[in-house]
Amino acid sequence: ASSVTEGEGGGEGTGNPLHTKDFYMCPAEVNAVLNKTSPDLKGKRMYVPDFPSNECAKIIIQAGITEVIYIRSDSDSDPVRASRIMFQMAGVKVTHYSPSQLNPVAPLDFSSSYQAAVPTATS
Repeated sequence: ASSVTEGEGGGEGTGNPLHTKDFYMCPAEVNAVLNKTSPDLKGKRMYVPDFPSNECAKIIIQAGITEVIYIRSDSDSDPVRASRIMFQMAGVKVTHYSPSQLNPVAPLDFSSSYQAAVPTATS
């Protein structure tokens, strides 16, 4: 059991940011860069559901990612405006992806490497 000291608030909705996830989690974009499986991200693309915030844009640019493909954007927010400015200055291409299906899947093609590993009926 945890105790809450006087004036600290009791949880989300109380106005105390220490009781929300914001100070304890990093965005998915940052997590992807930090936990990459390739040795280098220079020249790579990043697929994201929402347009990256300004804090994520800094990490994306520093990692050398050259294209960000996104589905949704809150284009009126200051963090998104700042991201767009930074991406433009750094030469990072931003592409809006409009999925034709309800649950989009990133357009990846593994067919050539996958086919070689799949046994056929004649094997």
